[in-house]
Amino acid sequence: MLFGIASSQAADGLVDIPPLQSAVTDLTQTLSAEEQAALNQKLSQFSQLSGSQVAVLLLPSTQPEEISQFGIRLADAWKVGREKQDDGVIIIVAKNDRKMRIEVGYGLEGAIPDAIAKRIISEQIAPAFKQGQFYQGLNLATDTLIKLIQGEQLPAPTKQTRQAHADDWMSMLPILMFAAIVGGAIFKGMLGDFPGSLVTGGLLGGLAG
Repeated sequence: MLFGIASSQAADGLVDIPPLQSAVTDLTQTLSAEEQAALNQKLSQFSQLSGSQVAVLLLPSTQPEEISQFGIRLADAWKVGREKQDDGVIIIVAKNDRKMRIEVGYGLEGAIPDAIAKRIISEQIAPAFKQGQFYQGLNLATDTLIKLIQGEQLPAPTKQTRQAHADDWMSMLPILMFAAIVGGAIFKGMLGDFPGSLVTGGLLGGLAG
């Protein structure tokens, strides 16, 4: 649907879903009028050209509801994107909760899977927010989402992300080496001294390399 008025009353003390009146809804007064207008213009222009929609919501809190559950209610109420394509994306920022989520329509889950959405938050939005650069973080994230929707790929993980994976691998190394030694002993008993030693050396060499 195009950006227009849509609202939903919450029950059981949950946060009300605000009306969708423009691409950017800031209930926290975090963005200046100029920043909000710039984001609105970019996202509205993208919607007009592509049909897909990207929306942004900043609100104080989603409590007592988890942001993931709030996101489901929000997506159901706002119905961002085209109905048949379900090609809408919503960036949700619960500022006081210090939580963020990117809600992606089914039609875009191939272009923006959960892992990519989490990377956009952790590598683009969160670092900017920590510096107090809220507009810059949202501007960069929306640029990335637009590129992904248009078929471009996200760059390779950052060095920090790769190091985290390397640390996970190194933590498993003692276990893998023990398994290699035990496996080599079994092969040695089955095949004799020389072949068994060769297998053990090959396994350990592979782990060390």
